[in-house]
Amino acid sequence: VTDEVKNISYSFNNSYSVSTSVDITAKVTYDKEIYDKMFSLKITDSQGNSVTNDCDSFGIVNFDTIDYNDVDGNYIYEVSQVNTNVNKVGYDTNTFKVVVTLLNDGKGHLSSTIKYYNKLNEEVSSIIFNNEYVPNGLIINNVNTSDYVDTSKVFKYKLSVTDSVVGTYVVKDT
Repeated sequence: VTDEVKNISYSFNNSYSVSTSVDITAKVTYDKEIYDKMFSLKITDSQGNSVTNDCDSFGIVNFDTIDYNDVDGNYIYEVSQVNTNVNKVGYDTNTFKVVVTLLNDGKGHLSSTIKYYNKLNEEVSSIIFNNEYVPNGLIINNVNTSDYVDTSKVFKYKLSVTDSVVGTYVVKDT
């Protein structure tokens, strides 16, 4: 028989982690045909980090999947359109807020919900940028196509220009 005492220690290293990912998608419309990479959208996080992605031929923009690990909370992003100076396009200048809410249930599940808000902070079901066709050049309305021409008005005209920033203004009035 011995009186020797042995000290035995055990160490346990438990870990717990959960993760989830979200995909954010937006759409761009245009009055004419859309081609691949015609329009670009930018998503910016709350730290100012941004990524720009181009649309496909259907106007769909798929942003890179965003992965989250362990953390509850709200993550806020802004989606805006990049003016790529495509000829004859009136760009939609709206911005959208995206709020991703994460909830860790403590049982191995991290759930996510995504909500979209327009610039008036109203909840919307999706992100859609509506671009318009803007013709260049002179547009003449009310052209006389009859055989009768009033010679007193032949050389009188009013030329107006419509600008998306300034509005309509008269260039020349005779």
